[in-house]
Amino acid sequence: MLRLPPETLFQPCEQPLFMGKSWGDAVSYSLQLQHSLKICAGRIDRLIEWRRQASLLPGRLN
Repeated sequence: MLRLPPETLFQPCEQPLFMGKSWGDAVSYSLQLQHSLKICAGRIDRLIEWRRQASLLPGRLN
């Protein structure tokens, strides 16, 4: 039986668009980007962990 990772890990990463005109807007935008990057990195970390766990299953050929 083929095991796949959870579907939530395959959602597209949000890429906020910069719509500002000031330095303050740029700071806010950088915080939005940082937040989006953390979410995407978390998904990748969970995929890596899923792959590691899947490789430990009995009958798995390495």
